[in-house]
Amino acid sequence: MHGVRASSPGLHRVPLRCGIMKTGRVSGAGRRERPGKDPHPQRPGCLAGGGTPGESPAGIRRRLFDLVEEAAERPAALEELAAGIDAICRQNDDLFARLQALEAEHPTAFDALTQQVFQYDRNGVIVKANLAARQALGDGIVGMDMHRLVQHAAMRRPDGRPVGKKELPVYRALQGETVTDLRLDITDCRGKTMNLLVSATPLVTGAVVTWQDVTALETAGKEQRHLLRRMREANADLLELSADLDRERQNLTEILSALPDLVTIIDGDGRLAYANPPAARAFGCEPDEIAGLAWQEIGLPAGVMKPYMETIRSIFVSGRQATGEIHPADLDGGHCYEFIASPLFGSDGRVTAVLSAFRDISDRKRMEEAMRESEEKYRLLFERMLEAVYLFEIVRDGDGNPVDYRCLDLNRQAEAAVGQPVPGLIGTSISAVFGEVKEPWEKFLSGVAASGEPGHAELSSPSLGQYLDVAAYCPQPDQIAVIANDISRRRRAEEALKASEEMFRTIAQRSFDIIATFDTRGRITYISPAVERSLGYRPEELEGATVQEYVLPSSLPELRRAHRAILGGEEIEGLEIEIRRRDGGIAVLENNASLIFSNGETVGIQCTARDITERVLLDGLKQQAYDRIEHNIEQFAILGDHIRHPLQVILARADLMDDPETAENIREQVRRINAQIRQLDEGWVESRKIREFLRRNE
Repeated sequence: MHGVRASSPGLHRVPLRCGIMKTGRVSGAGRRERPGKDPHPQRPGCLAGGGTPGESPAGIRRRLFDLVEEAAERPAALEELAAGIDAICRQNDDLFARLQALEAEHPTAFDALTQQVFQYDRNGVIVKANLAARQALGDGIVGMDMHRLVQHAAMRRPDGRPVGKKELPVYRALQGETVTDLRLDITDCRGKTMNLLVSATPLVTGAVVTWQDVTALETAGKEQRHLLRRMREANADLLELSADLDRERQNLTEILSALPDLVTIIDGDGRLAYANPPAARAFGCEPDEIAGLAWQEIGLPAGVMKPYMETIRSIFVSGRQATGEIHPADLDGGHCYEFIASPLFGSDGRVTAVLSAFRDISDRKRMEEAMRESEEKYRLLFERMLEAVYLFEIVRDGDGNPVDYRCLDLNRQAEAAVGQPVPGLIGTSISAVFGEVKEPWEKFLSGVAASGEPGHAELSSPSLGQYLDVAAYCPQPDQIAVIANDISRRRRAEEALKASEEMFRTIAQRSFDIIATFDTRGRITYISPAVERSLGYRPEELEGATVQEYVLPSSLPELRRAHRAILGGEEIEGLEIEIRRRDGGIAVLENNASLIFSNGETVGIQCTARDITERVLLDGLKQQAYDRIEHNIEQFAILGDHIRHPLQVILARADLMDDPETAENIREQVRRINAQIRQLDEGWVESRKIREFLRRNE
């Protein structure tokens, strides 16, 4: 039935669909035979039943063809049609009045149901919802159609997949199917996920759908399955951890064996627990022979090993790393070694052994000695260095702490930086060179002076107006050499670049569009946080991956063509790509992309993407509406044309009849049918107007 007239919030009054049930059968000559001599045939009774619910325009046309064909032989059929139409209208009015009265008497019982109950009309629109349904989804659900309700409640399968139109319970009920115990998930108006058992029953006026909330049962089952899965994962992790430990132990042994440095492990008794092959060879032993031996048993000199063993014993007490040097004059040709000794802790947190790594620094020591002995030889090099070099004497207080630094020498670059001649600076305080020494200069210089170890830092000198890359070391006791390189220009460039990058990152992170960069192979090097809003992925999940891993197969050919075009120097605009979301859904992204250049070379691709999924969906729905309107217009035209021609034949035959009374009766029935056809014409005209309006306002 079509042409709904509103009459009540809970009910729609459904006018007549001109359906006529066939009661005759076709004879061998192709003419329809009557079912007998019954003076009161059943055709009017069938007409009063209102026809078949949901009958298509093609079905209506076939029934009218049957009526017209039979009316040519039996004019009384037109009168039967008119009487049946009147009977249907009377029954429809009576049924509507009774349903209205029933609704008024029992509203409390409907709202008292604990399940969520929805009443739909034949068009799939909610005409009534009980209190539980309104509390779950809000008062605005009445008047929604089945598709809007799916979007409003985020209806989905338990596995997160969307529910298709033909899978919806209300759609199946409107097709005459009874649905029971269908499991679905929704999100209520408070943002809470509900697990439902859904049932649907067809009605004469539409359908009724019932939701039963089974969230508590689903949650308990999920928790039980989660605990079992966690137990299995924990067992697997323990087995994997054990295997990893074995592999790591083997890898560590192989790495230590391959190192050129001398590596030893000494236990709490002061005995060697391990020595890698270079260390064993230096001690004159094989690796498998050295375990468990003390240094006296190997024959190492006491003058060398006693200071070293004292350092090892202090590590067992303090648990801290220590460094030092040994000079075994009687070992390995008199080489000099520096060592780093690190504690190895047991499960109780105590030091169980000490690992020492020895590196041969004999060449470095010889070089330092040669430099000290031939200082004058390198004086020319000192003067011509591009960096400014300063040599200071460390002035200490009574406790040996540095309190000042007196200038001993400086090269030409330092003289030019300070702007004073060298003789005028010799013997002056460091403040005459770099200005007042404050933090972090004081901390840096005192640290080098106290430890004697070289240091490096980037420091600002207000008096020189420069930002300096400073290296310092102690060439001799109570002396400190400072090598300074002016990096002011580089520093300003770095700060400008940092500010630019920070501004770009701020813009990218606050943009609603997805901003991403790729290398030339298509791997993601950066992607903005907007990707989580559109696709559900966190940026760190996608960095390093290729975009092809997330593109649907249907969009891969277009993506590859675009990638080739971009690498060829083209700029891509408006490229629509289908991407798989984290939740399994599909998003459509509109992309603009171009190359990134650095020093004239291509270093990557930059892309801006916008989520247009809803726009694409609306375009599809709009096209479906156009198609439906076109179909209706076509059906209206066909139906009107195919009825008018036979009616003209009937009128002509009535004019030829000898019985004026019968002829006038036939003309009256034809006029009534013509009135129905004019209503169809009006619907055709309205459909055309709607179509033209929609196209004008696209």
